[in-house]
Amino acid sequence: MVHRRPRMACIAILGATACAAPAEAQKISARISSDRAVLGEVLTLQVTVSNPQQASTPISPRTDAFDIRLQSLNPHESSQVTIVNGRMTKMSSYTYSYQARPLRRGTLVIPPFAFKENGVVHQSTPLTVTVGEDQGGPFVLCEVTSHTPVAYVGEAVTLTLRVRIQRYQQSGYQPLEADSMWTNALIDTQATSWGVFAEADLSRPAVRQQRLRDDDGAEKWYYHFTVDYTVEPTASGPFDFGDIEFVYRYPIRLRRAMFGGLSLDRARTIAVRPELPDLLIKPIPLNGRPEGFSGAVGAYQIQTEAKPTEVPVGDPITLTMTITGTGPLERLAAPKLNEISALTHDFEVPGDLPAGEVVGRSKRFVVTLRALREDVAEIPPIPMSYFDPRTERFTTAMSRAIPLAVKPAERLALPTTPLSISGGAQVLAPMFETTEGLLANFRQPDEILTDQAARMGSAAWGAIIAFPLIYLTVFIVQARSARFRDDAALRRRSRAFATARRSLHNGAQAPGDVRGALIRYVADRANAPAGGLTRDEALRIVRDRCVPQELTDRLDGFLERLELAQYGGESKCADGDLAAAAMEIISALERTRW
Repeated sequence: MVHRRPRMACIAILGATACAAPAEAQKISARISSDRAVLGEVLTLQVTVSNPQQASTPISPRTDAFDIRLQSLNPHESSQVTIVNGRMTKMSSYTYSYQARPLRRGTLVIPPFAFKENGVVHQSTPLTVTVGEDQGGPFVLCEVTSHTPVAYVGEAVTLTLRVRIQRYQQSGYQPLEADSMWTNALIDTQATSWGVFAEADLSRPAVRQQRLRDDDGAEKWYYHFTVDYTVEPTASGPFDFGDIEFVYRYPIRLRRAMFGGLSLDRARTIAVRPELPDLLIKPIPLNGRPEGFSGAVGAYQIQTEAKPTEVPVGDPITLTMTITGTGPLERLAAPKLNEISALTHDFEVPGDLPAGEVVGRSKRFVVTLRALREDVAEIPPIPMSYFDPRTERFTTAMSRAIPLAVKPAERLALPTTPLSISGGAQVLAPMFETTEGLLANFRQPDEILTDQAARMGSAAWGAIIAFPLIYLTVFIVQARSARFRDDAALRRRSRAFATARRSLHNGAQAPGDVRGALIRYVADRANAPAGGLTRDEALRIVRDRCVPQELTDRLDGFLERLELAQYGGESKCADGDLAAAAMEIISALERTRW
C-alpha cells in the first residue's frame, strides 16, 4: 500500500495535464478609433498582443504618413480561462495605446505592428484611414509671434501665443461662450506642451471674437485667445521656444447634464503645432563697454535723493537711488558705488550693495554713506551704464549732484581731574600730621573718657524688643531674596551698575566700547533689549523715567561726542579717561529715582 500512493499521484497529475489544452495561438491585432480623420486630428490606436510567452512592447512601424506615439509603457492586461467539453483553454492579452496623427491628406495606410518571439515574427493587419478636408474647419489654429526678429542677451522680448478656436454651436442650443471653450475639460492639459509659455498665466487669456474664412470661402466665427509673455534670453543664437503643441478636444456633440447645463458627449481631439518666428539672440558687444557696466540692457534714467543734507562728519546719510527705464528690472543690479572714485574719496561707502525693490516701472536702492571730512560739499553724480539695443551702443546716465553741508565733528575733550555731578572741580582740604592718636579725630576728647558702662536692665529690655525686629528683618530679607531669584528684571536692574563698572574698569577706552557700556547700563536699568538700542531710544527711556533734564542733556551730549569720535573721520577724540567720565554719569544716574 505504501508503494502504490506515489504511482496514483503521478497518474492524477498526468491526467490533469492531458485534460488541459494548450493556450490559444499567439497573434497581434490593431484597431483605430476612426477610419476617417482631418488633418491635425489625433486618433487613438490600440494594439493587442495575445498569448505571448513574455510581454514586450510591439515594434512600431515606420511611416511618413502618420506620427505614431506610444502613450504608456504599461499595457492593459487581461486573461481568460474557458472550459468546453472538459477541455480548458487559457488566453492572455496585453493592449498598448498609441496616438496616430495624420501628416497629410489622402488615403493613408498605417503599416502592420509586429512582435517577435522564439524566432517567429507576428504582424497585425494594416489599417487604412481617409484624411480629408475639414468640414467647416479648420477648428483650431495656433501661432507664436515676437515683437522683434533680433534681440540681445538680457533684453526683454515679448512673445505672443495666439490660439483661434472656432465657436461651437449645436442645433437647438446657444453658441458656447469663450469661457466655456477655454477650460480644462476641452484643453488636454496632459498632452499639451506649452514650451516657453509654461510659466505664463494661461488661466484667463485675453479674448476677442474674429471672423475668418474656411477653405471653402465661408466665413466662420472664432474666439481669438492671446497670451503675452516676456522673456529675457540668457544665451546667444537662435532662441529656443521649447516644445509647443496645443491639444484640444473640439466638441462633436453635447448632452444635457444631470443638474442642468451641458457636458461633453463626443469630441474630436486635435493637435496643433504653431508656426514659430525667427528670433535671433545676439551677444552684448565687448568693444566700448564702460567701467562699472553690470549687464543692464535697455534704456534707463537714474535719480538720487539724500537725507539729511546737513550733517556732522561721520553721521549717516541715507542715499536713495531710483532707476527707471524700458528694460527688465527684476535682475537689474545697483551701480557699483565702491568703484566710483569721486564717491569713495569723500565718503565711507558700503561694500555690499542692496538687492533693491521694484516699484512699478522703477527699481529703488537704499544705501548709507558717511562723510569722511569737513570740506565735503556734495554727493557727486552717480553713473548708471547700460547697453541700448535700439542704438546698439553703450550709454551712461548720470544723476544730479546733491549739495551737502558737512559740519565739523565736535572733539571730545574730557577733563583729567574728577568732575562733580554739576561739572565743577572737587577741592580737597589740606592734610595735617598730629601726635594725639585717636583723640585727634574728636573735637571734644572728654566725651570718650566718660563712664560708658551698660546697664543690664536696659540691655535686657532692648534684647526683648530686638527679637521681633530681627524676625521681621529676616522675613523681609528672605522675601526680597525670593523676589530677586524669581524676577529677572529686578536682577538685571540690581546688577546694572556692577556690570557697567566691570565693563569700564576692564580697560574700555575706545569710544565705541564706552558708548556700548553706557547704552547697556540704560537698557539694564529699564529692562529693555540691549542689542540695537540707539542713542535716541536710550534718551527716550531716560526721559520717560523722569531723570532730571540737566543729567539727561549731559548724557545726550556725552553719547553724541562718543559717536562723533567713533565715526569722525579726521576729527579724532581728544586724549582723556573716557571710562572715568562714563562712570561719573552712570554714578549720577544711579543716585536718581528711575
